[in-house]
Amino acid sequence: MRKFVYLVIALFVVIGISFLVFRVPNKTSDEYIYVGANNSLYQLGTFDKEQRLEGRKFKLQKQDADLVTFQVEGLTQPVALEIGRNKPFPQLTAVVSDTSLEAIQKRWLGKQIWGYGGFKMRCQITQETTIGISGELDSSMSIKSINLIRSQMLLSVSGDRAMESPNDAGNFAVTTPIMVQFEKLEGLKLTWEKGAMLPAKLEGKPLSSICPNPVGFYAADWQLKRLWSQTPAPQDIPRDSGIKRGMNRLQVAWLWGFPSLNVGTRDEVMKLDTWEYTNFPFPATIAFKNGVVSQIDIPRLP
Repeated sequence: MRKFVYLVIALFVVIGISFLVFRVPNKTSDEYIYVGANNSLYQLGTFDKEQRLEGRKFKLQKQDADLVTFQVEGLTQPVALEIGRNKPFPQLTAVVSDTSLEAIQKRWLGKQIWGYGGFKMRCQITQETTIGISGELDSSMSIKSINLIRSQMLLSVSGDRAMESPNDAGNFAVTTPIMVQFEKLEGLKLTWEKGAMLPAKLEGKPLSSICPNPVGFYAADWQLKRLWSQTPAPQDIPRDSGIKRGMNRLQVAWLWGFPSLNVGTRDEVMKLDTWEYTNFPFPATIAFKNGVVSQIDIPRLP
């Protein structure tokens, strides 16, 4: 009998240790984030249909047979979402709690940033309209929020969702991407528009009022240091000329961004002797020797 008791105790100890060692490192919270426009969202109360929902946190309030009601961050009225047959919460993804996120937030949250190679983003302002936003070398933004979400997503090495096929060299898949929201856009401008014309009430307004938060920028944690800097570009970076022989890797990164076809952390990429960038129809290549540019190859169509 005593041996049996000892055996049971040992079994519980093993199970407890296994739980501590092999438990899943991140946990899904009771919050969701809306990650895109969807026709199943509609007005409840005095909710403004033009109000941006992307990037806002949703808290479940009530669930019926074919309707789910949420309280949404920043809104006084609830928002309803129809339940689909195959996907109960379309366009909603769970917020993930993880200790690694705390360190990322401590480093980046609320900080003013400048983009290596400038900024290139997309902002969906209505159901039908998406605009492109870009910023030059001296443009800056501040990071309003950073969340880790549970969503299978194809990302580009140069940042944000990938536009091409998963087999492209500059793309990679993730299951828990980081979602970033920005504010205090300085020097950014509208670059292109996809879909319908801008609503009349938005025509002629500054970018800050059309798309105050270009939310929906997604990245992996290792990308952040190679996408953004918390200090502006040094004055020795030429604002009016391209890459030249003799420039170091950091100068190239400020002008073109870190290489869009080389996967790896900033520290890993800074050790490579060849950087490759997306360029149609063949990659553009920058070769380094003794720490500076030795060759620039930008293929052109005849």
